[in-house]
Amino acid sequence: MPDSLSGTRRVTILCYTQTGQLREAVAAFTAPLVAAGWTIRWVDVVPDNEFPFPWSIRSFFGVFAASTDPRATVALRAPAAGFHTEPDELVILAAQVWFLSPSLPVRALLTDHPELFANRDVLAFMVCRDKWYSAAVEMRTVLDGVGARFAGVVAATDTSRHLISMVTTLRWMLLGKRQGFLGFPPAGVGEHEHERLRTAGRAVAAAAAPSDRTAADVVARALPTVDAAPVEPLIAGADLMAGRLFRTWGAAVRAAGRIGPAAYALVLAMFVGWLGIAIGVGLPVVSTVRRIGKRYFEPRVRRRVATALHPTPRPRPRTGPDRARSA
Repeated sequence: MPDSLSGTRRVTILCYTQTGQLREAVAAFTAPLVAAGWTIRWVDVVPDNEFPFPWSIRSFFGVFAASTDPRATVALRAPAAGFHTEPDELVILAAQVWFLSPSLPVRALLTDHPELFANRDVLAFMVCRDKWYSAAVEMRTVLDGVGARFAGVVAATDTSRHLISMVTTLRWMLLGKRQGFLGFPPAGVGEHEHERLRTAGRAVAAAAAPSDRTAADVVARALPTVDAAPVEPLIAGADLMAGRLFRTWGAAVRAAGRIGPAAYALVLAMFVGWLGIAIGVGLPVVSTVRRIGKRYFEPRVRRRVATALHPTPRPRPRTGPDRARSA
C-alpha cells in the first residue's frame, strides 16, 4: 500500500469487556485492517473495582440505577502509558450494553476523559444480545457533546431466535456457562457475525485511497456499503421505548435511595417485577403496533436510529474562491 496512505491507517481501540466477547468482535472487524498494514493500538479500560462475572442477581440489579444515570461514573485504572489518543487517528470506542445504556466503565471514560474524544474521529462499536439502539443513541449524543467527530456505528448481536438467546444469555450471565446445552446453541456473538464483521473490515481496508485525509474518511465511505449495524425495526422500536422507561425507573430508584435503604429496595423490587412483565408482553405489543401502523412505525424507528448511525458530515476542502470569500 502506498506510503501516502500511512497517515490514514492508525487506530486506537478503547475497550471494556467482562467476558472477552467484545474484544473478539472488534478483533474480527480489525483483522483485515491489520492484514492491510494498519497500525492498531489496544487500550483496555479497567475499573478500579472490577464488576463481577458471572453476575449474581443482586449485583446485576445493583448497577441498574447507576447504569441509567447519565452522570454516573466509576474510577478507572490508568493504563501504564496513560489514557491518550492522537488527533490524526481513528478512535474505536467499544462498549458492552448494560440496561440499554453504555456500560458504566465506558460512560466513565466519556465523562472523566473527554479529551480522548474531543476533535477526534470516533467509531462506536456495540456488542450485545440484540438491543444496542438506545445505547448507540446515547453514545452519539455524549460524543457530540464533547466535540468528537462521529464516524458511525458497528454493531454485533446474538443472532439466535429471541427466546433461545434469552435463555442462553441468562445462563451465561448468571452461571458463567457459554457453551451449548440440551440442543441450545452457545450464547453470544457467533461465527456468522464474526464473518460479517470481517467483511465490513475488508470493505474499510479496500476503500483506503491517497485522497483520504484521515481513517474516518475511509470508514465513512466504506461502512454504508456493508451491513455494519443491521437495524431490525421491531427490536429497535422496543429498545427505544424501553430505554425511556428504564431511565424513568432508574431516576425513581435513585430518588428512593435518597430516602433510605428500605425505600430503595422497595422501588428496585418494583422495577424487577415490572421488567418481568415487560419482557413477556413488550415485544408482542410492539409487534401489534408495527402491524397496525407499519407505514408510520418503521420509518419513524429508522429515522430515530439514524441519529446514531450517520457520521458527522465531513468538511469538503475549500476551493480558491471559497477561501477568498472567507478571508
